[in-house]
Amino acid sequence: MKKLVLLIVALVVGSAAIAQDQEAKEVLDRLAQKAKSFTTITADFTITVDNKKDKVRDSQSGRLLIKGAMFKVLLKGSDVYSNGKVRWTHLKEADEVNLQNVNPNDPNILHNPTRIFSSYTSEFKYVYKGDKKEKGVRVQEVHLFPRDLKAAFASVKMKVDSSTGLPTSIVYAGKDGVTYTITFSKIVGDLPISNSDFVFNTKVHPNVEVIDMR
Repeated sequence: MKKLVLLIVALVVGSAAIAQDQEAKEVLDRLAQKAKSFTTITADFTITVDNKKDKVRDSQSGRLLIKGAMFKVLLKGSDVYSNGKVRWTHLKEADEVNLQNVNPNDPNILHNPTRIFSSYTSEFKYVYKGDKKEKGVRVQEVHLFPRDLKAAFASVKMKVDSSTGLPTSIVYAGKDGVTYTITFSKIVGDLPISNSDFVFNTKVHPNVEVIDMR
């Protein structure tokens, strides 16, 4: 009798876990499909970096532009440009720009922010944590854990607007003890953006020091 009870409990718990995983997959698939339907994505956000080890916490607002594999991140201290192959990081105070190649398979969101809106289902295990209202918006929460044990992040917590299918916030917990929280205030699709906007123009910054790290 005891074995039968344990078997029933195991089946119930297992079925609940499968249902949670399926709900999480639906949320993630909807996000990826929504993003693919846009020719461009423009997002206003705030990023908070919390380094508990060094007791340092910093927040700043920015804007993210995406067009296919190309992206541009505008922040107070630095701007990042990429045509999908090369990444230019312009450090404004130092007036220098660093050139690096883009690795399309790099799971680090900070190296390639286009991955914010891509499919997570192949690279992460995921579980649905339920839905709730935040600031009048119904959001669905999904927790993700990288399948690759060498990944830079230990976990990702994502909240998605249930009406739009787009993220409201994403929390990346780094294995180095640093947590990155991205909160979106606005995400708009299909705004016209020229391809030239994703390439750093040295003519606009004639005195910039170019450091090629490729």
